[in-house]
Amino acid sequence: MKNAPLLILLTLVLCFSIGCPWYESYDFPDGHFPESTVNFSEVNTEYNDYNITAPEINSERLFHFSSDRNTQGADFDIVGEGITLTWNKNRGEFQCVSSSCMPSGLMSEILGTVNTSSDELGPYSMFYMSPGDKSSFIMFFARKTDGHLDNFLINAVSDDNGLWEIDTAKRCNAINSPADDGYVSLDGEGMMEHAGAYSDLLSGTRKVFFCSDRSGNFDIYEIAIPRHSDPTEYLCRDTSGLEIRNNVLSSGANDKCPYIKGDVIVFTSDREGGLGGFDLYYSIRTDDAWSEPVNFGEKINTGYDEYRPVLITDDEFDNDVIFFSSNRPGGKGGFDIYYRGITSFD
Repeated sequence: MKNAPLLILLTLVLCFSIGCPWYESYDFPDGHFPESTVNFSEVNTEYNDYNITAPEINSERLFHFSSDRNTQGADFDIVGEGITLTWNKNRGEFQCVSSSCMPSGLMSEILGTVNTSSDELGPYSMFYMSPGDKSSFIMFFARKTDGHLDNFLINAVSDDNGLWEIDTAKRCNAINSPADDGYVSLDGEGMMEHAGAYSDLLSGTRKVFFCSDRSGNFDIYEIAIPRHSDPTEYLCRDTSGLEIRNNVLSSGANDKCPYIKGDVIVFTSDREGGLGGFDLYYSIRTDDAWSEPVNFGEKINTGYDEYRPVLITDDEFDNDVIFFSSNRPGGKGGFDIYYRGITSFD
């Protein structure tokens, strides 16, 4: 058939002109996080809601945070739910929708083990592969014991039949002291970097950052993880004294809640030069050296308190988003969780 090539060409032209079943165009193909500060009203209450973490698994995020809602303001527990950050390509709208990224009942079991009659604060979690290629989940958190905060961790590991075994919570002795210690963040290759992927926890962690008021004010500390060491085991050993104060990130004021994403660290501080109360700051690492911290400015900070920033990137979006907590007016009460789109640091 001599005209076959011409017919095929015409068919392709028509398909891409008027649309074909296998080709779909969108009015808003590139996602964009909102460039205004948004109260995450779907999860906030009249009580205090702050200190979030949001590890990703299978394109969903396990969003959990500290709240005193369970006890009507008496003490803090870790609460949460699965969410998906989505971009509607037809309407050009950003949405946070509820989802279920963990087996039914597993998160409830983990939180039932984590939460006590004391305060549990500052969760930091991720999914990773443990030896034997077993799906695993870890949560770091701070618990008030004997009048001060200590760092803890808890593990859950799936067996070959998909059943999960939850370990008991363990103290992270290597980064605890008689003072307040909390807000762990892991630093290394593959830490919570890839959408829908497991973090390279066991072989990728090179440092652990946290904050402590052992010197009087809260400062940001770091501890190196020996090469090829399992950080979940190393941190639980009685090896305190190896941690060092980061003098670039710390000031003479209170510097708290470090969170690392690639070569960017974000944290909160009440140092001089801010807008009032605690403000959010960032620092960029170049050749293993941190830059002088920079205030995020009035687009994010207020004269009130902004706490626990978490920086999130997503391949389907052309900017980044920062989640944080604030007691600014206009919320549901106490501290609320907010988010805002920001220019990517890449």
